[in-house]
Amino acid sequence: MILDALAVALVHSVWHGLAVGAVCGVLLSLVPDRSAARHSIAMVGLTGQLVLFLATFAQGSASSEWSTVAQSRMDALDQLRAQQVPVRLPVLPYDPATLDQQVARFEEQAPAYQARCGASAEAHVEAVLAQVGQARRSNDTALLGELQHSMPGFVEAMGPDAACPER
Repeated sequence: MILDALAVALVHSVWHGLAVGAVCGVLLSLVPDRSAARHSIAMVGLTGQLVLFLATFAQGSASSEWSTVAQSRMDALDQLRAQQVPVRLPVLPYDPATLDQQVARFEEQAPAYQARCGASAEAHVEAVLAQVGQARRSNDTALLGELQHSMPGFVEAMGPDAACPER
């Protein structure tokens, strides 16, 4: 409850400070530069900010409403975290012959792509081929279907007009 009141007081101190600062700014612009009143105005403004902060904190620590609202929000977040919503991604069809053709086309274009783009292209080609190899070794048909679906985009991204990957 104390932390809730402190948090609310800190948030409110931002607009309190802006309001007090604006009033002090107007008053200071009306007073001559070497006047002792300028010091008094600034001190009253700073004291006012402190008093407003303490009053807001005191009101918040005495009020159970703020902590009730904060607790209800925390409870709602906890409930959202506790919910486990199953995510079912569509499994794309996988045809080994089609993927083999696409990988062969990818490997054909790889040397020109690597020559044009250098080390960043080499890393990209190695990563794609490693992913295909791992999916084949584990016989992950869902990943193989996704790779089969994505491979034309990988091949297109290696074309002569395509941008080189960032290093």
